[in-house]
This record gives sequence, C-alpha cells and structure tokens, in this order.
Amino acid sequence: MKNLKLLLCLLVVVAASVCVFTACGEPEDTTAAQTTTAATTTVATTTIDYVERVVTPAEAIAEDKIKVHGRYVELDNGAISCDFTACGIEFSAWCRGDVTIDLAVSQPITGQGSVFGFYTVWVDGERIDVEARKDSGRDTGYVSGVRIIRENTLTVATGLEEGFHTFKVLKQNNPRNCISQINNIKFEGQLAPRPADKEVLIEFIGDSLTAAYGNLGSSKSSDNGSANIEDGTLSYAYLAAEKLDADCTIVARPGIGMAFGTDSTANVQMADIYDLQCFWRSKTTKYETQRVPDLVVIYLGTNDNSNGSSKGGANWLTTFDTKFRGLVD
Repeated sequence: MKNLKLLLCLLVVVAASVCVFTACGEPEDTTAAQTTTAATTTVATTTIDYVERVVTPAEAIAEDKIKVHGRYVELDNGAISCDFTACGIEFSAWCRGDVTIDLAVSQPITGQGSVFGFYTVWVDGERIDVEARKDSGRDTGYVSGVRIIRENTLTVATGLEEGFHTFKVLKQNNPRNCISQINNIKFEGQLAPRPADKEVLIEFIGDSLTAAYGNLGSSKSSDNGSANIEDGTLSYAYLAAEKLDADCTIVARPGIGMAFGTDSTANVQMADIYDLQCFWRSKTTKYETQRVPDLVVIYLGTNDNSNGSSKGGANWLTTFDTKFRGLVD
C-alpha cells in the first residue's frame, strides 16, 4: 500500500507539471497491449445451463453481474450510455461458443464527429488484435480495435471452450468523435458475479492529451483528431491506472480548457460539462456519482495558456485561477 501511495503522489506531481507542453503534440509510438485482471475462476457450485441468453446491461447491473467503467446512464430498453474515453463494461461468465454485444454509435448532438467508433476487446485477460489500423504517416507499428458503424453487433469471442471466461470492452474514442450505447450481451451460458472493484479509483479530468487525441497518428495524418487514429486505452491516463492496478474514470475532451479552451462547441469549458452526464448527449442530464474517486488528476491549462491572452486579455490568469478553484470546489 505504501508503494501504491508513493506512485499516486508521483502521478499527481507529473500531471501538475505538464502545462509547458502543447495540448495536441505528436504522441510517442506505443502499441503495448493492455490486459485486464481476470476474475476469480471459482468453480460453479451448481450445474450451468448452457442455453442462449440475451441480457441487457441494466438487467446485469441490477443483478450485480456486470461492472461498468466510466460514466454511464441507463437508457431505453435496458441499454446504457458509453460516451467518454475508456467507458465500457466488464463481466465474467460460464459460457461456450460465441459472445456478442449489440452497440449503437452516433454523432454527438452538435452534429460533429462520426457515426462510427472503435472498441478495445479483452478476452480472458488478453487484448484481442481484431483489426489493424495503420496511419500513412507511420512506417511501423499498429494497434487494434473493433470498428462499429451506427447499429452493429460486436463479436467479442467465437468458438470458446465450455468453461469460465472473462470479458472487457472499452470505447477507444472521446465524445467529440462519437457517442454510443450498449444494448445487450448475447451468449450461451450463465453470467458470473460482478468483477470486483480495484482498491483505488482515479478520476482523470483533461483535454486532448488525456483523451488520447491523435495518439495513433502523426504530424502527417490526413484525418488528425478523428476516431480513426485515437485509442484511449493507450492514453497516459488509462496506462497509469493499469500500472497502479487501479480503476479509472476519464472525463476529457480535445480543445477544452478551464476558461479559454478552443473547443468548437459554443466555446464550452470544463466547468460547463463536468457535472453533466455527457454534454454532447444531453445538456440537462446531471451526472450521478456511482463511486467517489480516491484520487483526482486535473490535467488542464495547455489550451488556456495558448489562448488566454488573446481571449481573456492581460488578466486572463486571474480568470483561469477562479475557474480552476471553482472546478476543484
């Protein structure tokens, strides 16, 4: 525990000292595969009925059978929202054969973004390389992700041997690129108890750097900033939480600031969106905290630094200070 606290303190120091960098700088070339901690493979005490089941996330949440990562709200017909970077679900099951998830992807209410998005899939703790994406500006390296267009079925696994398996599906893109919802899970078998929470929950609040803006691309990318070249499960925030064996929630948006960001949605700032479930889904639905974070990392200020003097005049730092304190409060 002492080592964990030390690492958490170091993470805060690093996050607090990065405002000297630009918010959309060229990312490092990293393609490290991520894994999820497998749930305890306790042998079922009863005989498993291997019949085909279709379960909605709301049903699974009510029965304490599914773990939701990030912010979410229950939607119609038992679906849940899946909007921010690295949002998604984690579950275990005694199952066999195929496992699929019905998803719907759409543009944010602003009309920006796309009608497609990418998702990272882990099965039994291993990241599944299902689709290689390669940017024209890079000579080597690739990352994987399942591309879902509009309403589509995500095939999580096929031909599984009968037995206990773990699954995790997380959205790679930020809500500027797309918003989505998880409609149901289809499998043959029986859900196991909900995967346990990690000891620590970290909430990351930030701009493009935290949202993994363009981290799969390069300065030569023709679609810089699009869903095609972004993977939030390879962001500094998600990787830091993985290294610390912690859960994380990411609330981030490219261009956003405390007071003087360059977000193109009515020049919205973090203070305008933080207490909403998802500003780009609904401008009135408040966020209801599911779990209080143990640590909050605020990585904002780079966009303010770039635009403060031109937008806020000579006293822009005073405004920035007031907004920053307001968000912390």
